[in-house]
Amino acid sequence: MSYIINPYRFAAAPSGSMPSTFDLLIVAGGGGGGDGQVGQNYGGSGGAGGYRMFSGIANGGAGSYYIEVGAGGANGSNGDDSAFSGGTLLRTSTGGGYGATYNDYSSYDADLGGSGGGGCYPSQSPGSGNAGGYTPVEGYGGATYGTPGTWGGGTGAGGGSSAVGGVSSFWLAGAGTSNSISGSPTTYATGGGSGTGAGDPNTGEGGQGGYPTGDSGGSGVVIIKYSSSGLNAPTWDSTTPPTDLSAGGYYIYKWT
Repeated sequence: MSYIINPYRFAAAPSGSMPSTFDLLIVAGGGGGGDGQVGQNYGGSGGAGGYRMFSGIANGGAGSYYIEVGAGGANGSNGDDSAFSGGTLLRTSTGGGYGATYNDYSSYDADLGGSGGGGCYPSQSPGSGNAGGYTPVEGYGGATYGTPGTWGGGTGAGGGSSAVGGVSSFWLAGAGTSNSISGSPTTYATGGGSGTGAGDPNTGEGGQGGYPTGDSGGSGVVIIKYSSSGLNAPTWDSTTPPTDLSAGGYYIYKWT
């Protein structure tokens, strides 16, 4: 069963004050990195959480809206999905796939996800991306393992929201996507790779493959933005409201 962090409920503003359209960013939790064999290889890195951006989408009708923010996956585990729903509206993104594992105790391929996890030495395969089957895609596949280098068997990077993971003994993370919906440019949904460590929280970044243990993926995020012209601020049926980033004539709210 998927564990959901911060299951906020967003209650729409009073009748007549609800925006007819709004912008929405949904990023799922990043996948955890796989485990490697000491003295031989790293595990594959985790894939980024699914990245989905919607501009000017129609609201789903008056009533309560529910926001779920996916947690990042622990090592060897997928990230959790994120979602925004209410009335007739439902938008989701898929958690990132975990990276492949190979050591004395277990060996398995990487998993598919919003973006797929990376493969690893000697023959563990990467996972595919866009598990939700969306258009445009929410992410890309992980990379196969690279040529063994000074750290032992080469490993594949996790896929990102803009590109597949790179193939190299010093594996290059799949590129993320920059977005300024929050009011400042931020890169979301980068795959795990060499030197990334644990995924950054609230970005959906994948975790780095481990030696011997993989790092966890970063948690996801949900952000909405719409014009404040003629509208009251919404009310929150939650003990912990979202971060209010409103500025420049826009209501902007961020759930983490």
